Amino acid sequence: MFLFQGFYSLAWTPLLYLYPPEVMNYSIRANGVAVSQFVLNALALMLVFLMNIALTNIGWKMYIINAAWDVIVLFLIAYYWVETKGKTLEEVDAIFEGAKHSAVPDLESVLQGVKPANSLGALDGNHDRDGGGGGGVLQGEKGREA
Repeated sequence: MFLFQGFYSLAWTPLLYLYPPEVMNYSIRANGVAVSQFVLNALALMLVFLMNIALTNIGWKMYIINAAWDVIVLFLIAYYWVETKGKTLEEVDAIFEGAKHSAVPDLESVLQGVKPANSLGALDGNHDRDGGGGGGVLQGEKGREA
């Protein structure tokens, strides 16, 4: 029981606060987190009172109910949750919404050095007005060689 509580506190408790805002798009994130926290706290309050009543009435069988619930949650997580490790919020938004809502390039393309198709030419240093190739925030290869 103590091992279960220790692992539960290290793994599950932070996810209750971190996962909801990560998977919600920006326009509903504040309201979604508010609803999520309200529901989580309401359920926690209810379970604090119900566990004592259940342990009094059915005793050790309550632990079987807890274990069965853990198995159900494990299957739900394995089936429904999406891996968001290493993805930006914009990439997570594209996974859930099916379309990207910003011009921010994907993390993988930035790490591999691939220039995104929708990049802003004014920032790469090769298209500034004085023709000098310098002075831009992000220098292109031609600007670095000069």
